[in-house]
Formats: sequence, C-alpha cells, structure tokens
Amino acid sequence: TMKRVHGANGNLFDIHPETFILPGEKESLGRLIKSEISAAANATHRTKSFNSTTAAMSTQGGMWIVKPCASSCGQGIKVMTGQQAAALPKKKKAVVQRYLARPYLIDGRKFDLRIYVLVSGVDPLRVYIHDEGLTRISTAKYTLKNLTNNFAHLTNYSINKNAPNFKAAEFNSNPNAASASNADNDEEDEETPTDNDKADKSKKTPP
Repeated sequence: TMKRVHGANGNLFDIHPETFILPGEKESLGRLIKSEISAAANATHRTKSFNSTTAAMSTQGGMWIVKPCASSCGQGIKVMTGQQAAALPKKKKAVVQRYLARPYLIDGRKFDLRIYVLVSGVDPLRVYIHDEGLTRISTAKYTLKNLTNNFAHLTNYSINKNAPNFKAAEFNSNPNAASASNADNDEEDEETPTDNDKADKSKKTPP
C-alpha cells in the first residue's frame, strides 16, 4: 500500500513487512500464498535458508503473523504458515503480515526497543527524544520449530508475565530515592565531635 501511494519512492518503505488487511484483501493474500507454494514445490535449487525449518516452511507458503482487530497486549496474535493464513474465515477481520524469520536476538531471544519522541513541529522539523526508553524481551528462546509458543515469538509483557520462568525487572520508581539514601548514609558516616575533640581543637587553634 505504501509503495502504491508513494510510487517511485515506495522503496523507502521496504522496512515495513508485507501486510494484508482482512477481509478486504483476503483474495490477494490467498493468490500470493498459492503462488509461493507452487514456486517452492517446483524449485529444483533452493537457496541456503536460516535453517531446514525455514526451508520446509516455504513449501507451506512461508510464515505469517495474524493480529486481530480492536485488541491489545498481544491478545489473539498468532504465528502460522501461509496455508493456515489462507484458510482463515472469509469474514475474519485481522491484519496479516509476513513474519520475519530471521530477527535480531539478545541471548537467543526476541526483543523490541521503544524510543519515545515528541514531534512539536514539522516545518521546520523539531523532535524531542526522551532520555529513557523501553526494552521488552521474550521469556523463551526463539525457535521456528514451534509456531504456537507465544513466549518465544512475542515480546508483549502481558503475554510473557505468565511464563513459568518470568522474572520482573527490579528498578526504583523514584529516581531521587537513591541519591537521598546515599546522602543519608554519608551523614550517618560522619562522626559527631565529642567534648574532648572540641577541647583538643581549641588547644591547637592559635590565639
């Protein structure tokens, strides 16, 4: 859609995965998946893939991620083969995107980064970037052998907090608490002068 709207400059939007909005684009999705399955079946030479599982998936129309409408927090999101996506009910409302089979990983796990910005003007362009952002990491290591394991394929907190190995991040919600605590400790470490200390000091002080 972005390529169609922006014409020759559509290549600038290659960063966006191929997307279909159902049910309106259900037939277009079906035709694409059918052609890909046919091409994979007739291919005599296959390029080297991420692993054998990815190659096997190509004969099933590749991998797709289905996101239901009017939902949030990862609810209802599913990763499936092209054959399964093409078999979705005709009137089902959803967004279907090509699944990126080779994502960047941290310690073998999927993650996403969120950077918060405020655009206060567009001409001239003025953007403020927040000092802090957010990182979400899946609780299970990434694998293509099990497409139903949302702990491996989704990074949503609402999903991963239910994983048996989930560990909540420890942080101080009050950024001033640490500095205040350190200040209190510093004050406690200072020794209160005794009467003898005062007397010794008075003797050493020149008249």
